[in-house]
Amino acid sequence: MDSTVSGYATTSLFSKAVWVSINPLLSTGYQSPLKLDEVPLLPPDFQAVRTSEFLQKNFPKPVVCYICRNNSNPKFHCYCFCG
Repeated sequence: MDSTVSGYATTSLFSKAVWVSINPLLSTGYQSPLKLDEVPLLPPDFQAVRTSEFLQKNFPKPVVCYICRNNSNPKFHCYCFCG
């Protein structure tokens, strides 16, 4: 793995639970504002493109009912839980 990529992806469950791999970053950020070169890159599995594809595939947009779709009054709210 590239040294500029965060080690978070390869840490154990315990380390993730207690944020062991993130603590140095938090300490540095607490002492002074972080510079871009101090922030590690995300591993490929956690980057926005891959995460977005995963979310769109597994959580499709809900079907919107007729009332919500044709609602032109912003004060009116349909309580059908679709919009």
